Amino acid sequence: MATSLTIIKTPRLTETQKTSVLSLAALCRQKDRISLSYPVLPEDDILCHYLLSDSHGRIVSVLGLIPFDSSTVECTAFTHPDCRRKGYFSRLLSHALKSCPDQDILFPVSGKCQDTMAALASLGAEPECLEYQMELILSDYNPSPESVFHSACC
Repeated sequence: MATSLTIIKTPRLTETQKTSVLSLAALCRQKDRISLSYPVLPEDDILCHYLLSDSHGRIVSVLGLIPFDSSTVECTAFTHPDCRRKGYFSRLLSHALKSCPDQDILFPVSGKCQDTMAALASLGAEPECLEYQMELILSDYNPSPESVFHSACC
């Protein structure tokens, strides 16, 4: 029996949709051990959300487009782990591409999720850059007296 799927395109999420999307993103972050988030607030300046829901009304895949610059949009997407490799992301992406046919698309990734890397490889996506974050937690930092520099202001 084929599953009935519905795609919703919306510039703003309802509170119910927002709750479902955040739950889906949290589930994916936990399963894939990633830190990527999904933009749900109006100040996130999202162009459009694409939601794919199953016959029970459950959101199983979500894709959001955010303007990056005049020629580029950023695409953030999550698909429920049990629903991957069924073409759901591809369906949402094909709808999203109609909204930005002449723009480049950036796909932010977090970690090396196998499913994400497989989806991007199937698109022929290539890495644009690698970013590293460096962090110093000051509460854990206990420098020796010799390594502390003092400066004086006049």
